[in-house]
Amino acid sequence: MNSISQFSLQSHSGPYEYWPLKSRLLLNGKPTRSCLAGYSILHQFEIADGYFLVHDWDCPFEEKTHFTLLSHELRVLSSRGLGRRYRSWLLTDFRAIGETRFEATFADDTWAINIRPWGIRYLYPLIAMQRIQDSQRAAPPNP
Repeated sequence: MNSISQFSLQSHSGPYEYWPLKSRLLLNGKPTRSCLAGYSILHQFEIADGYFLVHDWDCPFEEKTHFTLLSHELRVLSSRGLGRRYRSWLLTDFRAIGETRFEATFADDTWAINIRPWGIRYLYPLIAMQRIQDSQRAAPPNP
């Protein structure tokens, strides 16, 4: 797993309330066929199965974070989101624990994000998310 910086999302102009909910995914500044929810990519990784992206709307009023798994051909394999109304879902920390395991910390709690080796769309998605207690958190990696 490698941290990368080759992806971005297309920019929008005009009043924010008229922007589309999805933005075109750009690879090294060039448009791809994929569109993702939101307007900014927060974290991106190249993994064995493709790419793992963390993205959001970059707006304090739209605090929802999405996690997307892309194939090497940039096809969306799985996408999941975390966020609800009337609660802060501002991503404050995100770290890779292993090749297919991540931890996302929001204002109030931490979630384990795991990429499964197989899945069934909607029933058993490739991206698994589970809220974890303080006692279950992985220890930070040693430098």
